[in-house]
Amino acid sequence: MTAIALVDRATYNGLLLEEASGNLAAPISVDLAIFTSGWESRSKSFVGRKLVTAKNSLILRYADDEIIDDYYDQVDLSSCGNHRRVELPSHFDMQGSVGRLVELVKEQAVADRPRSIFIDLTSMPKVMMQWAILELLRSKVMAELFLGYIPGFYDLDGGAGPFDQGVRKYMSIPHSLGDGGSSVRRGCIAALGADERLISHYFESEAGFDRYHLLASEAELDGKMTEKVERQIFAIQVRYGLDEDSVERSPPYSILRSLRGLERIVRSATHIDSWELFCTGPKPFAAAGCLLSLRHRNVRLIGRIPVEYRRSDVRDAGIASIIRIVDLTNPSVSSLCNLRIPLGTEAYRKF
Repeated sequence: MTAIALVDRATYNGLLLEEASGNLAAPISVDLAIFTSGWESRSKSFVGRKLVTAKNSLILRYADDEIIDDYYDQVDLSSCGNHRRVELPSHFDMQGSVGRLVELVKEQAVADRPRSIFIDLTSMPKVMMQWAILELLRSKVMAELFLGYIPGFYDLDGGAGPFDQGVRKYMSIPHSLGDGGSSVRRGCIAALGADERLISHYFESEAGFDRYHLLASEAELDGKMTEKVERQIFAIQVRYGLDEDSVERSPPYSILRSLRGLERIVRSATHIDSWELFCTGPKPFAAAGCLLSLRHRNVRLIGRIPVEYRRSDVRDAGIASIIRIVDLTNPSVSSLCNLRIPLGTEAYRKF
């Protein structure tokens, strides 16, 4: 993976992780790529900037997305190989959407035996994203998975903007059920985003935690976004008596560094029997939560189904992040020809 900027590597729970972020200098090449149509202009960035080349591609859209401009008319799809349009059920029918996506990936695996898959997380709802990542990693459909994310600039001049979307319900993400909430000593980790009401609502509706921790961006791309996050941190610290050690920080575009922060939290509180992890912030926080839950079976991921998805544009911030995940326990890992760095070298840091 070639990049201008950060390149970070680690091994974690039988996974080889390699992340590049910044101004990516060369595209990655995969057998199957998955993109999601969205009303944000950044949803087209991976394809438009040709950061991924694929033999086959699935371009997803939702039956209720109300998108007028067709994704196919907006970008050059020459790098997408054989591309297929797929309409998923409603944004609010996560079980139906994830089931359809996993079915398509498994069909592709049988037909073409792809070794690698790329998922663009930029416009995929968090619940679907986490559910799909865990489903694919646990089913061992492929040994190599790439996850990509494009940070963006939000219009924060209109009050709540796209962030105050309400709560239709909270749900446990399948494959990360923890202990079902029956532990004596329970901890909660909240990954903060820009919706200043959501975390407080969750804490109030799910009372009884013995310990609270926060994961927040160490530096947002927009000063107004930083203000929103810092206000939340201050309010939560005051209300629950938390000190500065209760807050871990990570770049909003880095899955690997977010994972390190989450791992430090879990290791710092060995007296806690179970954790609930609720990610409201950037998609890399939520993806890192998936990897954490695969290692720590006492971690349950919590998702939110909103009352509505507010339509607003989010512009491409001009950088990108891609993490490569190789499942070293997958029987087909030997078919990968690009394990370029021998395992056990100092190039990879263990957690």
